Amino acid sequence: MMKRKSFLLIIITVFWISYIVLSFGQTLYATSEQKNDNDNTRLKRVEHLLAVAQTLVMTGNIEALKDHLDGAVDISLIDYYCIKDKEEVLFEYSPNGISGCEKTHDRRIASYGTPLKYRDQIVKPIKIGSNIVSVGFSTDYWNYFWQEQKNNIYIFIKDVFIITAFLGFLVYLVMKDFLTLDRMLQKGAKGDISKIKARSREAQTLIESTYTLDKMNSEKSEKIHHLQNTVGLAIHSEIDSQTPHLTQIPCAVIRIDLNGYTQIFLQKKEEHIVGVLNEYFSVANDLINRFDGEIYQIIGDEIVFVMKNQDPRSALFCVRAIFEWAQELDKKIFAEHKHRFLLKASISYGSLRFVRLNNGYAFAGVPLIESVRMLGCVSDKSENTLIIKKEGMESTMPYMNNPSSKIVDLKGFEDQSEILEIKEFVTLKDFFRHGMLAPSQSAQKAAMQGLTYFRGQHDILAALQVLNQSLFEHKWDEVGFLVQHLKELELGIKNAPIVNQLFQILSDHFQLITVKCKDYPFLNSLILMTNTLVHPELWTQPWSSLIKSYLLCSQPRIVANATEVLCRFGYDSKEMQAIILNWKDNNRINANFLLAEMKKSITKANVKTLIAWMESPQVLFQASALYVIEETLRHYHEHDQIVFKTNNLLANCVSVSDKLKSSSNPMIKERIVKLQNVLVLKDSNQNAA
Repeated sequence: MMKRKSFLLIIITVFWISYIVLSFGQTLYATSEQKNDNDNTRLKRVEHLLAVAQTLVMTGNIEALKDHLDGAVDISLIDYYCIKDKEEVLFEYSPNGISGCEKTHDRRIASYGTPLKYRDQIVKPIKIGSNIVSVGFSTDYWNYFWQEQKNNIYIFIKDVFIITAFLGFLVYLVMKDFLTLDRMLQKGAKGDISKIKARSREAQTLIESTYTLDKMNSEKSEKIHHLQNTVGLAIHSEIDSQTPHLTQIPCAVIRIDLNGYTQIFLQKKEEHIVGVLNEYFSVANDLINRFDGEIYQIIGDEIVFVMKNQDPRSALFCVRAIFEWAQELDKKIFAEHKHRFLLKASISYGSLRFVRLNNGYAFAGVPLIESVRMLGCVSDKSENTLIIKKEGMESTMPYMNNPSSKIVDLKGFEDQSEILEIKEFVTLKDFFRHGMLAPSQSAQKAAMQGLTYFRGQHDILAALQVLNQSLFEHKWDEVGFLVQHLKELELGIKNAPIVNQLFQILSDHFQLITVKCKDYPFLNSLILMTNTLVHPELWTQPWSSLIKSYLLCSQPRIVANATEVLCRFGYDSKEMQAIILNWKDNNRINANFLLAEMKKSITKANVKTLIAWMESPQVLFQASALYVIEETLRHYHEHDQIVFKTNNLLANCVSVSDKLKSSSNPMIKERIVKLQNVLVLKDSNQNAA
């Protein structure tokens, strides 16, 4: 009896102490990590808060600054603040009646703009002229620990007592039976097991299960033998025959490697190499995204990406676009640094599978191996070279110029392979002119579908040059094909020649738009291309003057697109508002302008307009109002979290929009769904705060 009680007490005591120590230690560690992350996150948001504060102080909006800081306090972004003009305190705040200025100026500040980290607080002061704005928040660990855990302490204590009582009761009832069973099994007295009278149902179940173990083992042995000789052989046969599996991903694997990378790295300064690689990776990423590819790995100078599009032309043209850009970079680098920038690439088609790693999953499959082997088949490294297997790539042949063919043995592969070495590709101009020679309009349309693969920077420039020539010659069919192609492209980087060519087209052919604009149904698309092809840093005053001229057009679609472009690149509110008065019945023009105004500042007048649209009987204005609210929320979610979380005017718009949830109009339903997706971000952010 004493041994039984001692054993029970040992188990309970060891468990209880271990449970308490480990749980408390884990809680301390998790809280410490969470607190550090919370402090860093709050400090980053404070940086943005003070950037807004600096703007408000410089414009003399001290009252607005106070409201902004109060909003930050309401969402617990900061705990106290102080606004001074020299030594005069303008506004301050701190909980519990303590002076906010004492909290943020408790010692001499050596450097304004630098976060001051004390034992239990972080203070960030900035000085704007004679004004000093300081904000701070508490970083006291135990205060944070208590705030996070005070609601859990009673649950924790209750759990400890319940688990302790349950463990003691379980050990008391069952342990004796288990020891008896163990002793009998060790002795081999299996026939006496049925004589044990267990105190618990669980122990009795275990005893009964053990009693029949021999019989069950024999039966299961027969079943296992049967499975091994039937189902097992069938599965093995399916694996050998390469039966498709759900985990297989058919795709193209593309490898692009820089020739002579090691020598360049050893011979040139590291800063130069890093700068070149950064530019290379940036442009390559833009092009791969443009062709719907996904980067899988970047290993040193090598980029490995996959394309799930089964059309071989997508992979071919993506490599082609990267090669064209690399040629320009090669000329610049050779002129400045006297070394070449040449690439080699390979494309391999097949299926990839996921394999498990220590820290995640990776791809495995023949295309990964084959693409490496093919890179080793490049015979001439003095030019950008692409290697592909001819088999399966027949549809890409019309887009190559003089590919060289050879039969090779790829290491690790039994059969010989015919590969093509490609250094030159068909240009967009040649492809377009050849396609327009088709005998009928339907044949031309079918041929022009291949334009979709010409998405590189050189292709965009070439398409604009051909478009310009076609406009001069009044070849409207050609213009239609080119505009349809160009309006689907987006250029994510700066390219001055493309921007200049687009400006030339618009200024040479459509500078003065009057009633003749009806003759150019594609003009609205040309104007909207400015959004996707002109980088903000390349926007100039001539561009602004040109696009403003389209606001005087009589066609609403042209005015709407011009409004959208101007609102993206900068505009004069009063000037545009005067023009838009003539289009008060057009929902799209007004929505583009109102969205730009809401992004600048959320005013009562703008909100009143939005609410009027949502209460309007016109479905188009209702849909436009929902669009403006959605895009405004998305903008402030990315750029100003305080406005996103606390602005009452914006919250009022969202509240009114709920009335449109009952609408049966498909367009309104679609807009409501998109708005709800943005509101999910707001709810999740509030919960996190």
